[in-house]
Amino acid sequence: MSSARDLRRELVEASLGLLADHGPDALQARRVAAACDTSTMSVYTYFGGMKQLLTAVAEEGLHRFAEKLELLEPSDDPVADLAVYTFLYRRFALDNPHLYRLMLGEASAHGVSVPVTFTVPSISRGEVQPELGIILVIANAVQRAIDSGRIRGGDPVSMILQFWSAMHGYVLLEMAGYLGHDNDGLESVLLPLGASVLLGWGDTPEQIRKSQQFGLELLAKLEKKQR
Repeated sequence: MSSARDLRRELVEASLGLLADHGPDALQARRVAAACDTSTMSVYTYFGGMKQLLTAVAEEGLHRFAEKLELLEPSDDPVADLAVYTFLYRRFALDNPHLYRLMLGEASAHGVSVPVTFTVPSISRGEVQPELGIILVIANAVQRAIDSGRIRGGDPVSMILQFWSAMHGYVLLEMAGYLGHDNDGLESVLLPLGASVLLGWGDTPEQIRKSQQFGLELLAKLEKKQR
């Protein structure tokens, strides 16, 4: 006996596929429905409208984003772990440019944007939804780095958003082509950017260099394991 069809899930998956292949303008109720061999009414039955469907797509994107970061098993060097997270963050954004832009409000589908689902104050109050696992993963590494004495900071939430702001700016420039091709910006921009953030948090240049090198080694092992 076949299992019941999860049409809600199918509509989200179809949207992700259309987004990846054709960009945000492909996210139309009729095209999403056609990809699932169902009627346009299904979009409104299961989500209420395209804005709610886009929100579900963005939440799934954030969930998958967090899963990529969670592939790293925390090491004894939390600063090296933060370096790996920057590399994994960059890779996710470059591999999923349309999804990344939609998630972070840099793109809309026919003028419909994903609503903001969290703010800095809401995170400070502990109102972090499960789909924001990316924040929890980075928060854990930041807190471990503080506890180890490598960095200082009175407000971990502010530090997480500083990290996120730096990474978001970097990947947008790389996606736009301003940093060259392939890994041109990795050595010349991303590593120095990470070092600048860590220096501002109280780490030392020598420790940062060692951690970044260790981070590159951890990344290589992680990528080898995934092959």
